Amino acid sequence: MKNSGLDIHDFPSEQRAIGYQWINNAYKNELILESGAFDPLGDMWTTAENYGQYLSWMMAAWPARDERATGAIARSAVRSMTETVHMMGAYTVGGADCESAAGYAMGLAISDHCKLGLVIGHGGGFPGYGSYVLMAPEKGFAVFAFTNNTYASVQSSVW
Repeated sequence: MKNSGLDIHDFPSEQRAIGYQWINNAYKNELILESGAFDPLGDMWTTAENYGQYLSWMMAAWPARDERATGAIARSAVRSMTETVHMMGAYTVGGADCESAAGYAMGLAISDHCKLGLVIGHGGGFPGYGSYVLMAPEKGFAVFAFTNNTYASVQSSVW
C-alpha cells in the first residue's frame, strides 16, 4: 500500500480528491484540516486501489484453516475483530423473508445475513469525505465507496 498514509501533505495535491460540503444547495470546497485534527477518526489517506488491497488482505482471513499464517497479523486475530461485543438487534433486508441479526464489534458492524452469511460493514468520513465498506467473506467479496462530500452516506449504494 504505497499510496496510503496519515499525512495528506505526503501526497501531491494533483493526486488528491478535493473535498466538498453541500451548503445552501451548492457544493463548496471543504478546507483540509491539518494532520492530527481527525486522528481519532482514523485520518488515513488512501487510494481505491490501495483500499482494495487492504480488503483483500482482510478477506484472506476466511475461512479459518490450519495452514501457517504468513502475514504480520494472524488470520485468527483478523477474524477476532468480528466477534460481536454489543448486540444491536434484528433487521429485515431485501424483503420480509430475510431477517438478520446485527451487532457491533471493534468498530465494525457485524451481521449474520440470511443470504450472505457473515457481513462486516463500516462507514466513515470527515470534513470533505465519506465512505462505506461491506465485506461478505463467506461469499468472497467486498464492496466499498469513497465520496468527496462531507460525511456523505453511501451505505445504501454499497448495499
